[in-house]
Amino acid sequence: MKVRNGFVSNSSSASFIVRVREMDHTMTVQKGFPVYKYFLNYLEIGKLLDAGFRYVATEYPESIMFAPNITGDPVDQVLIDVMEIPADRDRSEFENTLGYHVWCNEDQVVRFLVRNNIPFTACLDSGQTTLVFERDGYDVLEISNHGIQYYLTARYTKKKPDVDRIVSEPTVHRRSLDSYNDPMGEE
Repeated sequence: MKVRNGFVSNSSSASFIVRVREMDHTMTVQKGFPVYKYFLNYLEIGKLLDAGFRYVATEYPESIMFAPNITGDPVDQVLIDVMEIPADRDRSEFENTLGYHVWCNEDQVVRFLVRNNIPFTACLDSGQTTLVFERDGYDVLEISNHGIQYYLTARYTKKKPDVDRIVSEPTVHRRSLDSYNDPMGEE
């Protein structure tokens, strides 16, 4: 039997963004060709690709979560399509961000990223919560989006949201990295 301790979630869905690199515009102008500042090394990029992350044409996890869901996988809607890249452009210039979407139990993805010290931003529960982890961080920030909480409560319950409850909730929680440890040792 699997036993979980600490923070465990079961959100309706979660989208993750990991920045791979960004263009250094000053150096690009000076050199006359694209120069990038990397946030990850090739081993980390390989781990992410092996885990199912894919290059996406966005830097915002909400763009994955709220993408039109035609194929059943929101990531498919923001993937870089090689066929759409003009022939005179290098595909590598579009490989700046990796994305991942999961329908529930995002704690396994968070655990993977934290254990590998890979910084990320995630959007949970239809945008109600944002997670942020910085490289070498001591915790994962969990930031509530009260506006989305209010809207979704009104929309799906057809009742007036309890504004006092929503605004009384803390906006930011710090989740210890230890809270993502899995006593069963699963990746």
